[in-house]
Amino acid sequence: TVAFYFFYQTAKEQPWQIALDSDRAMVISEVKPFLTSILACDYDFKEPLSFEEQAKVKYSGPFYADFDVTEGSTIGDVIPKVQEFLTRLKDKGLDLNSVSLFATGGKGFHVTIPLETFKEKVPKVGIAALPYRFREMAFDLVVDYLDLSVYSAKRGRMWRTANIERDNGKYKVQISAEEALAMTPEVYAEVCGSPRNSLPIE
Repeated sequence: TVAFYFFYQTAKEQPWQIALDSDRAMVISEVKPFLTSILACDYDFKEPLSFEEQAKVKYSGPFYADFDVTEGSTIGDVIPKVQEFLTRLKDKGLDLNSVSLFATGGKGFHVTIPLETFKEKVPKVGIAALPYRFREMAFDLVVDYLDLSVYSAKRGRMWRTANIERDNGKYKVQISAEEALAMTPEVYAEVCGSPRNSLPIE
């Protein structure tokens, strides 16, 4: 059995911690980390790797997309682009009930899609260069405010844990596809005002 690891931070400026990906749910529940890595990988990065070795690191986890307000824009500008992104996914035959959607409580949205929705057989040993493969997918789906800089290797991208209070008093919370497609700035502020239970995914 291949061991996969994920990484997390307990607070800003704190060193990254490591745990087995099989313990991810437990760590999030008990430690309540500030940030967690989206993907898991089969190397712990305790020792540096050569470029050739790094290229062989295998990853496991969902496709992910990050939407953020940019300078001079507002959440009201981002919302219709997220809705356009979801419509593109639906037009490609994806059941939006299999997508995990989050309002981040700050200035955007997070989207994750299980590998099983577009890959019939997911290798249990992981996939090399998975972040870069995801970047190619993102280029195919790109809309304004989709952050293309998040598809990084090594420990991978870290992002905010759901239901942990932010500095602004808001929370990253899971929303349904129906909520996302009907989202407004006012509803965004309301739903991010308190923690929410996780939603089932098809």
